[in-house]
Amino acid sequence: MLSGLLIPAEIVGQYCCERTLFWQLPQPWLGASMTPSYPQQLVISGGKRHPLRPVKPRGEVYRRFDARLGAWISLRTVDIDLDLARFNRWQNSPRVASFWQEEGSLEQHHEYLSKLEADPHTLTSARR
Repeated sequence: MLSGLLIPAEIVGQYCCERTLFWQLPQPWLGASMTPSYPQQLVISGGKRHPLRPVKPRGEVYRRFDARLGAWISLRTVDIDLDLARFNRWQNSPRVASFWQEEGSLEQHHEYLSKLEADPHTLTSARR
């Protein structure tokens, strides 16, 4: 209940779990929550109201077993040193480049990923 997964029902003492919440929360998919509380807390900074953002996570951010695939699905944050060559190949493939229009050199992609890593509004992830 404290995780936000269970919501009080109309009948006192009964709770329900909404499908949308079930798939969005880190539990039970990851061992430890990355945020101290749920639901989101709103704050005002720079004259604008926005959700209080937790510190950007590092490493695995999502994992679950997909019964239809018969395999684990896992997402982790991008490690520029580890993922740069793969990202560069992906962005320079014709099909991806026609949509994202981010083709370029290793240096350009390093700069691009570094900007995303520094931006508190983005979370870059890679499939494991």
